[in-house]
Amino acid sequence: SLGYTKGPASGGGCEVTGTVFHNRRRYTAAEEVQPVARHAARQWRDAAGHGTCGATTTGIVGDCGSGNSGSFMLPPPPRGAAKEVSHERWLVAHCLALCAGCERCRFVTLSAQWNDCSWYHKCPLNRLDKNTAGFFSGPALNNTSHGLAHSRSS
Repeated sequence: SLGYTKGPASGGGCEVTGTVFHNRRRYTAAEEVQPVARHAARQWRDAAGHGTCGATTTGIVGDCGSGNSGSFMLPPPPRGAAKEVSHERWLVAHCLALCAGCERCRFVTLSAQWNDCSWYHKCPLNRLDKNTAGFFSGPALNNTSHGLAHSRSS
């Protein structure tokens, strides 16, 4: 179990430290958000580009109904994910699962080094910001075809 607890729904974007939002519901410490299959997470990571879609502020989820970007707070990785590859796969799976619950999430940027998972409605995949090492970006699994169309028109 990931250790999230469902709390009251949040309206719009908000800043709450240590809270995860999924499907516009608030999770804090005991209800599980299902990660995507390991195979899908590995495929996403293998296809992701180096760099970020853009800057976000840690802990500001953004508005999944009308916003353009945000940042999901993630719990610390499980003890078994101490190895870098294991932690990265865990992060990819959870980030993609959270994105799937955010209506406007079409792309994600993540970093195992910074335990960061950011979402975007648009992302210039052919012009990722590569100024900070350790970040990877790509289309959300549930929005791959839609997302690629957006990335080319940005």
